Amino acid sequence: MAIAADKYLRENRDMANLKIGLPFKTNFRIGQLFGNPMEQYIGVTPNGKHNGLDFSCPTGTEIISCTDGVVEYAGADSSAGLGIYIIGQVGDKSYRFIYWHLQSFKVNVGDSVRSGQVIGISDNTGFSTGSHLHWGCKPVTFNGKLWQTDNPNNGFGGAIDGFPFLPSVVYPSIKKGMNGQFVLQIQTYLNKINKSNLIIDGKYGIKTELATKSFQAINGLKADGIFGSLTMNKMLTYL
Repeated sequence: MAIAADKYLRENRDMANLKIGLPFKTNFRIGQLFGNPMEQYIGVTPNGKHNGLDFSCPTGTEIISCTDGVVEYAGADSSAGLGIYIIGQVGDKSYRFIYWHLQSFKVNVGDSVRSGQVIGISDNTGFSTGSHLHWGCKPVTFNGKLWQTDNPNNGFGGAIDGFPFLPSVVYPSIKKGMNGQFVLQIQTYLNKINKSNLIIDGKYGIKTELATKSFQAINGLKADGIFGSLTMNKMLTYL
């Protein structure tokens, strides 16, 4: 199967120009971010932190492939439930795209798939407290026989934050007085893109609000200090 994937990728060199799509036809709100530390992840991930993105989609939602690629895995896991791995490419790099907590599969190992093709149906299988899609990605390299994770000891089992790959997102509205994982991400991105020099503490205070207003004003958005979908999707264009 891995050999079939390698052959497919080599024969489809236009894949080097692919952009990632969303894993469903309707845009669902992000419910949990990459890197979020939670007690229930202790023993599940190497560092006790979330190793993907969770999308709040109801049971029965059609899940689609975010890239062209080849199905590497379609099976069950005691922790993650039913899931699918697809080897795809972004730029000149190959990735393993991961889809967990499914109800059923629409593809088999070795199948070639196209971006937007239905690959499964969402559910709440495995280690999950509500119906959603866990979506993740890992950079991989083909060793002549198998696809190997590039950095399996990075604390996330080789997974990276795929958020910047997404073309658009439904993002919860975050504003002054709120705390948590979404604020940490906002502060990190504002420091990276807007050189805001914020303390990354997960607390949405006056300095984070002012930095958000500055970013919004520079980019022609309503400078209200509320960091929602419009502001985040504008920020994604810089990442």
